[in-house]
Amino acid sequence: MFGVAKDRPVLFTAAAWADVLLTLGTADFIALLGNRFYALHVLTPGMFLEWQRATGVLRISRG
Repeated sequence: MFGVAKDRPVLFTAAAWADVLLTLGTADFIALLGNRFYALHVLTPGMFLEWQRATGVLRISRG
């Protein structure tokens, strides 16, 4: 399923312990970005912030 052997441990460890895997390795995880690997969301930091903002978890206060 996953061609790059160095990324497999990262993916499976994150799937075992986390809800979200944040990565800047867009080339390595391009097939999974914005999707889920089992229950693990695979996102870039920017995608994560947009998701948090859209769900109301992250709010911008304007002072």
